[in-house]
This record gives sequence, structure tokens and C-alpha cells, in this order.
Amino acid sequence: MTSSAKLDGATGVITVALGVLSGTFTAADFHEWGQTVMSLSPFVLILFLLWRIWKMDKQLKDKDDQLVKTQDKLDLVYLALTNTQVRRNMPSACDFRDGNFEALIKIGQEN
Repeated sequence: MTSSAKLDGATGVITVALGVLSGTFTAADFHEWGQTVMSLSPFVLILFLLWRIWKMDKQLKDKDDQLVKTQDKLDLVYLALTNTQVRRNMPSACDFRDGNFEALIKIGQEN
């Protein structure tokens, strides 16, 4: 047992070393730090919840963008089934799968 360990055991003092920083804490110091951390925990929870809501909002926007692309594909497929002019101007299978196309005729137009 080192001399600092003997001193710590005798006095109830704990020495903490992180890299080049070291500190000595008594039981009262740990109690104060515990109280401080516990009093700040609601703020930490609020910050975590705000961060999580922000991430979920971003995921929802990404899903909405994917939904718009899927709706465009469904519109074009419907038009191709109902209109021969659209059927002749369909994009290639790869372009259709990747969403690299522009529907020149909109659903609202009459045949």
C-alpha cells in the first residue's frame, strides 16, 4: 500500500487523478457534488429531450421527402396505365427506380 493510499484510508479523503489533473475530495465534497449534479439533472433531461425531438423531426422530414418521391412514381404509373401518350414517354427502368424523371403530364389534366 502506498503512502497516499494509507493517508486516504486514515482520513477518508479520496484522491482522483485524470491525466495531469488530480484532486482530493472528502466525503462532504462528494456530497456537495452529488447535490449539484442532482439539482442540474432536470436541465440535462430537458436538453436531451430537445435534442431527441430535433433528431426525430429531421427523420420525419427525410421520410416526407421519400414519400413525395413515391407519390410522384405512383402518379406516373397511374398516368402510364390510363394514357397511351404517357406510356410512350416513360423513363427507363433504372431512372424510374432512382427517381430521375420528370412527369410532364399531371394527374389533373384530362385525357
